[in-house]
Amino acid sequence: MVWIFTSRPALKRYVRVMSAYYLAARQLEFFKGRNVLAIAQHHDAISATSKQHVADDYAKRQTIGDVEAIYQIVVSILAGWKRVDIVRLPVSRSSSCSWKGHEVESQLIPFTDEYAALRNYHVETYLGHTPTQMPKYWLVFWVFVPPAKKTGGYSSK
Repeated sequence: MVWIFTSRPALKRYVRVMSAYYLAARQLEFFKGRNVLAIAQHHDAISATSKQHVADDYAKRQTIGDVEAIYQIVVSILAGWKRVDIVRLPVSRSSSCSWKGHEVESQLIPFTDEYAALRNYHVETYLGHTPTQMPKYWLVFWVFVPPAKKTGGYSSK
């Protein structure tokens, strides 16, 4: 039996948060890249019998799928009540948030060396490679998520 002690609870929470973040990122990347991967696995692409312009198109589609996967951020909730939460996104440069043309109140918090080391560890563990860019800041802002709408269900009547 494994016993979990309460030493370093902040670090343990951070590990759980980062693990969930990278698991979600992997799932988003898989979802966004699924169709691109299916096209790239076409027999012409795999066997290298396609013409150069077709191979270039395969590469272009892969790149677009990667970029879409990297920049897609999803905030969701599966609950029947509204939720207010703080979102922290790692960013490489000073930036601001906007939603539907309106600026969102946000704050930039410096990305410390401790965060960077822990982030590198988790990226290597979950994604299998070392990150090429290191964030300099956390972009922090409030998110107001409305309750999930009932879309159907089972009725006994």
